[in-house]
Amino acid sequence: MNPTEAHEVVGHLVVWCQVHDCDLDDVSDADLVKVSEHLTPDVRRVLTVPGALAARKGYGGTAPERVADQITVLRAAVDEHAHWAAGDAS
Repeated sequence: MNPTEAHEVVGHLVVWCQVHDCDLDDVSDADLVKVSEHLTPDVRRVLTVPGALAARKGYGGTAPERVADQITVLRAAVDEHAHWAAGDAS
C-alpha cells in the first residue's frame, strides 16, 4: 500500500472511531477489518505514538535510532563551531 492509500485508510478508521465514539485502541480486530482489509491486528503496533515514531526509520525520520543519529551529527557540528560561538575567532 502506498502512503496515500495508507493515509486514506487511517482517515476512514478515525472517522469510524468518531462515529462509534471510541478510541483507536478500543476498536476490535473484527471492526478493523470492516474498515479496511489492510487493517490487520498487527497494525496496532503503529497506532500508538511510540509505534508511529518508531515506524519512521528513514533518513531524518522520528525513529529513536534516527533521532540519535541526528543528535550525534548536530553535536559534532556544535562542538566544531563552539570556539566561534564563544567569540574566539582564532
